[in-house]
Amino acid sequence: MPRVTLAHTMNDVPLTVAAAAHRVGVPPSTLRTWDRRYGLSPSARTVGAHRRYTALDIARLHRMCSLIARGVSASDAAHTVASEPIDVLGVDYELVSIYPEDLETAAKAGDELTIRSIIDKSVAEEGLVRTWIELIKPALEHVKHNEQTRRPGFCPVVFMQNCVLETIGRVMDEAHANKDHHKGLYSGSVSQRGAQQKSAQVIVASTHQHVIEVNVLGTALTWEGIEAQALCTSEDIIDDVMKNHIENHDVEAVILVEDACSVDTITSIQSVGVTVVLTGEDAPRITNPNVTRLRTMSATVDEVVSMLG
Repeated sequence: MPRVTLAHTMNDVPLTVAAAAHRVGVPPSTLRTWDRRYGLSPSARTVGAHRRYTALDIARLHRMCSLIARGVSASDAAHTVASEPIDVLGVDYELVSIYPEDLETAAKAGDELTIRSIIDKSVAEEGLVRTWIELIKPALEHVKHNEQTRRPGFCPVVFMQNCVLETIGRVMDEAHANKDHHKGLYSGSVSQRGAQQKSAQVIVASTHQHVIEVNVLGTALTWEGIEAQALCTSEDIIDDVMKNHIENHDVEAVILVEDACSVDTITSIQSVGVTVVLTGEDAPRITNPNVTRLRTMSATVDEVVSMLG
């Protein structure tokens, strides 16, 4: 599955002033003083301007405390810490375990920074597809089914979806940047297709309800050297949109997520020689040997890479 370390993240979940103070063993007021007097500031702040300490910040605070304990003045200790290179600080990037509950809490709080850090760390360690299946999807479903009244202008579901799409966009940027030296990040081995992409398109399509699945699947295929395009539209027009797109573009295969199109449209697509793959538990059951039906996203990536490789 696609694994990529995104450049902006330090692979940790930022901590509040209180949590950071507890971790290094000083009062929160001390951290605020060090911030104000010596510029030992947290690296990140949320959209609400709240302080957040990253793993690198925590390493610097530990170093600060160590120097002061040895008799170094606070000002001199701060100067030393600020001038030391990162590789001598012993940064601990395992500060916080990542679970769907963490993502849900951040989404409800409107904490974009924490959402991005959680997802980026999971993508780097587990891959994009597994991150969707085991982290993002359960968190998103729980937010949807446990929504409460809120101030107008903020929706945790939409907020979280936008953060996820932004991350997917950065993964795609990395995929394009590395297409000339593709490293098979889907499976952990060198891709069979390498960076040689076909000119014909693979369309991953569904309704707006499944916008994240469509984009995750399209990105996973792109990492495998397959030119995938995402198509999300309204349920009442998706059949016509699909037919029109196939008539006007060189389409090699269509992957329909969940109950994207009617059986008639699926049959019509297949009849013009376009490979059709149905994916998801709600995908229609069609007794057609030329239409492949798969239940999971991981199996879909494997099958499409195998078919088109």
